[in-house]
Amino acid sequence: MSKRVLIVTYIFPPAGGAGVQRVAKFVKYLPKFGWEPIVLTVANSSVPLLDRSLLKDIPPDTIIHKAATLEPPYAVKQYVSSGNGNKFASLVRSKLKNLANTFLLPDVQVLWWPNLSIHLVKLLKQNQIDCVFSSAPPFSTLVPTVFIANKFKLPVIIDFRDEWSFTRTNFENSIKSPIACKVDKFLEEYVVANCNLFTAATQSYIDSICAKYPSVDPSRGISITNGFDLDDFCSTGNFAAKDKLEIVYTGTIWKATSLEKFSTALLNIAKLKPELADQLRLRIVGRIVGNELQHISALKSCIDVEITGYLSHETIINMALNADVLLLTLSNLRDSHKIIPGKTFEYMATGNHIFAIAPDGETKTIIAENYPNATFADPDSVEDIQTKLEYLLSTIRTKPQSACSGISFFSREALTHRLADVLDTAVSGSL
Repeated sequence: MSKRVLIVTYIFPPAGGAGVQRVAKFVKYLPKFGWEPIVLTVANSSVPLLDRSLLKDIPPDTIIHKAATLEPPYAVKQYVSSGNGNKFASLVRSKLKNLANTFLLPDVQVLWWPNLSIHLVKLLKQNQIDCVFSSAPPFSTLVPTVFIANKFKLPVIIDFRDEWSFTRTNFENSIKSPIACKVDKFLEEYVVANCNLFTAATQSYIDSICAKYPSVDPSRGISITNGFDLDDFCSTGNFAAKDKLEIVYTGTIWKATSLEKFSTALLNIAKLKPELADQLRLRIVGRIVGNELQHISALKSCIDVEITGYLSHETIINMALNADVLLLTLSNLRDSHKIIPGKTFEYMATGNHIFAIAPDGETKTIIAENYPNATFADPDSVEDIQTKLEYLLSTIRTKPQSACSGISFFSREALTHRLADVLDTAVSGSL
């Protein structure tokens, strides 16, 4: 007989983006390992991206409950954050933004708390639930989930897709005030101290939590990386014929994944070796945040650049499979060495060459140890990026694709099996 886990998550299909897939794939594969997932998510998510193709991952018999948030639609939040309009409108937006940043801590999704709490209590009263699991960000989701699960004396596991402090420091719309950081630390310590176990997308996140809170037993933290789903690669269509060598970048481009130095290196190559630039196409698939667009736009005078915006996950996989080179960037920011972008595993699953511009850390290590078909460059050195890229562009057509059979440990099914073991441990109490 299956055990039941209540999964509390703000981010869930049809919301789009890489972070959605982690929980969606858990829901897809948990029944295979003796766990029936029941989902509690938001009814009117205020998110920048939608991708209805991700709904196919959710088994049709999955029970999904939805609680409304008091947040405004994403378009309203985006308008308040923008600097457009006359002085009066800008002043009003600035005041609204300051009020929100002052009182809506740790994030604006605290406006989900009232209905989330009501629905969570109701579900736990009316259903036989063996365990509660909650994934973040948004990190505010973890607080009422842990509190209410404790009141019902149910084991609760929390999951960190991203590191709380890195999100505060680097995300474009997060307030950077000392008060906000203190609230983060207080709430993070509360949820970690009061959950049974916690999982995280990298071991570095777990190490960081244990270093900040010495009373936390390190054995309570379990690393479950992101991964790739073989089913996503089996359902791809036919590849289009190409007239140029294609470098493909998928995912959001922002401060932590900036293409500024890559663009500068490519511009230098175009000036020195225009024959290489002429045979190249750069395809950018995803959101572009802040000033990043200007770096890419500067390339259009000498490089064939295609900016598609966000596309369905199925389409993104198809484009990655059809690429000659897959571009992965990670800026050398404080604590960025702890990050492994979710697309890393899907890049490896294609067998195509990865050009990884990343600092020493989790990303570089996991590729170097598991995937030989990759070239690495220093994210702080335009010269190194230029040298490696120039060599790569001159030789890539002769490079064989690498088989991806050696990375089966990172399949979503295998990772969900690992989560099922964590749930079993929490329920059994054998910590």
